[in-house]
Amino acid sequence: MKAMILPVVLGALTIAGCGKKPDEAPATMTSGKPSTTASAATAKPTAMATATATTSASAAAPVKPPSKGDQIEALDSVERAIAFAKSDMSDAVDTESPGETLLGRWASKKMKFNDVEVAKDETSFDAIEKDAGAERGKRLCVKGPIAKIEVAHTDAGDVGTGSLLAGGKHVAYFKAVGDRGDLAAKKAARFCGVVIGKYDYKNASRETSHAVAIVGMFDTPGNKKK
Repeated sequence: MKAMILPVVLGALTIAGCGKKPDEAPATMTSGKPSTTASAATAKPTAMATATATTSASAAAPVKPPSKGDQIEALDSVERAIAFAKSDMSDAVDTESPGETLLGRWASKKMKFNDVEVAKDETSFDAIEKDAGAERGKRLCVKGPIAKIEVAHTDAGDVGTGSLLAGGKHVAYFKAVGDRGDLAAKKAARFCGVVIGKYDYKNASRETSHAVAIVGMFDTPGNKKK
């Protein structure tokens, strides 16, 4: 009898063992702590997303617009350059106005003498004294002895600045581009340019003198060849 029971029990155990799938892993106890493997898997997409967002932000950064100086240098005529700089032209005291700086930059690169030499002056010292704002950007030629001239060496080229006594009573404060020949203080000269506005400055006696700021060129053989 015992011999018959033993095979039956063994058979039941064998059937129970065969019922378990060979690739089924046994259940394990968890400690309640997050899985390191799962955290790493989660961290990778997050890091990738952050990198992608940073790259996208960099790609979407706005392009810096060109400066006013760069913009005016691209203009191809004195009329367009004057129109561009005119809103920045103003009267000044012991310094140049932003409009003078802008037009001077264009002039250093592209001005020709026939851009500023006119058969008839477009304005006058009296008109500028009366209403400088209405006369800005107009062209004027003046004659007289040079009171002072200095040359500055800039990236845009050599620029001469100084003053000229026109008609024996008016002072033109000039910014001269191009050729200056052998011009020096006390020599007579003719200068043509674009009126910027009134310019007040301290003279040698430390008193305030009044002038008209003009950007242009001297009437020299070198400038007329251009």
